[in-house]
Amino acid sequence: MRFFVKNIGVDCTSEHLIESTVELAKRLSLRIIAEGVETEAQAEYLKKQGIENLQGFLFAKPIPLGEFLQNYNQNINVIDND
Repeated sequence: MRFFVKNIGVDCTSEHLIESTVELAKRLSLRIIAEGVETEAQAEYLKKQGIENLQGFLFAKPIPLGEFLQNYNQNINVIDND
């Protein structure tokens, strides 16, 4: 789906494929995670299509697993201490 996300607002065929994929996922009771979201416009379009799970540079850059786990554990400790 990442290729199609990249072309939101550029290529109507990609948008039609996203819409069809979302419709199929709904009929099959599946959740969709849209990858490669880089702009607010892409995020807004995807949310309007009913996709709730988005990931990409708009939210955070990719990081190594070890760094993620370290950040995660630090945040858990902060929450536990509040």
